[in-house]
Amino acid sequence: MTVYTSQQFQEPIPTNTTAGGEIVFRAYWSPSSNTRLLDGDIVRMARLPAGYAITDIVLDTAACGTNAAGNVGILDGVDSPTAVSSVVIATGSLATAAIKRLDTVGATGYAVSTSEQAVGVEITTSADSGQSIAANAKMALIIRARPKQKVE
Repeated sequence: MTVYTSQQFQEPIPTNTTAGGEIVFRAYWSPSSNTRLLDGDIVRMARLPAGYAITDIVLDTAACGTNAAGNVGILDGVDSPTAVSSVVIATGSLATAAIKRLDTVGATGYAVSTSEQAVGVEITTSADSGQSIAANAKMALIIRARPKQKVE
């Protein structure tokens, strides 16, 4: 298992102190040449601040391997994730250019965490049986999140 990291993962998502405010953040990952996506690989895309919950998420993909598929959601760890623990976009193809949106029932009801959380993609089906993926491969996430409400 390999953990890949987007450049945007290096900094936490900016927060909004306005009551009822929502934040929107875009994270982008484009692999280096000769990258092989295998079952169980993780792509860490963004760090959701403590006290925030995802309200919507969009995945935009292109050329991540003929057979590649994965889940999008909150990872089971920030520093050493091994899986998506709370799925917001269920297993879907990452192979061709496509846009996928939050599609898991109850995904907007995940509890607001008291600590920072990692948001990313878990590869559930290898890309081209471990072949190198195309040089133009990419994944982008647009994350919408809200701060914890007084009554939660």
